[in-house]
Amino acid sequence: MKKNIVLVCLLGLLSVVAKGQQTGLVVFLEDERISQLVKTHTEQNKINKTTSGYRIQVFSGTSREEATKIQYDMQAMYPSLKAYIGFQTPLYRVRVGDFRNRYEAHRTLKEVAIYKPEANVFPDAVFIQTIK
Repeated sequence: MKKNIVLVCLLGLLSVVAKGQQTGLVVFLEDERISQLVKTHTEQNKINKTTSGYRIQVFSGTSREEATKIQYDMQAMYPSLKAYIGFQTPLYRVRVGDFRNRYEAHRTLKEVAIYKPEANVFPDAVFIQTIK
């Protein structure tokens, strides 16, 4: 019984102390170097229009004509996704989208895979302005 009374008193005291700590003022002291780093990063993004991200590859082959046709088809079917043709000897690749992370790319992959079941997500340099 004594233990229960002591426990209730302690819980009451803790709730009063916790409630008293809810008011106050928080002041953040920011180092000047952090502001300078943010400013430098912003300026670099204006110069460098790409960053690391992901795209969905829908074609890889040696035919430029086929790559161009698939690029056109993808733009027609998914106007919100920009389609890009890349060439790395000996293959032409068609990739779509500019995604910040793999999760966003995989969500869109589910839709694209209906038309192109061989489509897959690959890391790529993506344009900052068009990131979803």
